[in-house]
Amino acid sequence: MTYPKKLIVGLGNPGKKYFKTRHNVGFDWVDNLVLNKNVEFKEFSKFKSNIAKIDFIFGSVFILKPLTFMNNSGIAVSLFVNYYNIELDDIIIVHDELDLKPGSIVFKSGKGHGGHNGLRSVINHLGDKSFDRLRVGIGHPGEKSLVSDYVLSKPNNSDEKLIHNVVCSSLDKINLLLTGPIDIVMNEINRR
Repeated sequence: MTYPKKLIVGLGNPGKKYFKTRHNVGFDWVDNLVLNKNVEFKEFSKFKSNIAKIDFIFGSVFILKPLTFMNNSGIAVSLFVNYYNIELDDIIIVHDELDLKPGSIVFKSGKGHGGHNGLRSVINHLGDKSFDRLRVGIGHPGEKSLVSDYVLSKPNNSDEKLIHNVVCSSLDKINLLLTGPIDIVMNEINRR
């Protein structure tokens, strides 16, 4: 039995300045996945991304980290998706989520961008929103005017531990995440 190619995209900003910031939770998630599977990212300028490939029993999964910065993530994602003809329902975008508390994680399929500029860019460049999302909670600073500085800063030790724990627990369910029926995936993954 053959399975379609799958793509997991971690959203974030490249560069040491943004390492381990709240906005880079998507990068952290895919970094941990690649580390756990003993593969490495390689830079592909053609796709404006760092890319890794993991071979599972059910088929290959591409892991992508855009080098275009968060607000232009869709450029890199669309270059890769269009080149490899990856179906939208075979894409999972992993990103930070202000509306979820640290330690929360929610798997969703096909909604809007919810104000997330990285998702907005991906939707605009793919021309469709029917891909899956893994939303990792980072909490909200309380006021809209504080959001930009908040997402570009590192979480405090307590929040960092909560975020790390939920990233690790969701990675333990990677096979289910990639192959399971959506209702079962949502029941297993979603923790608020």
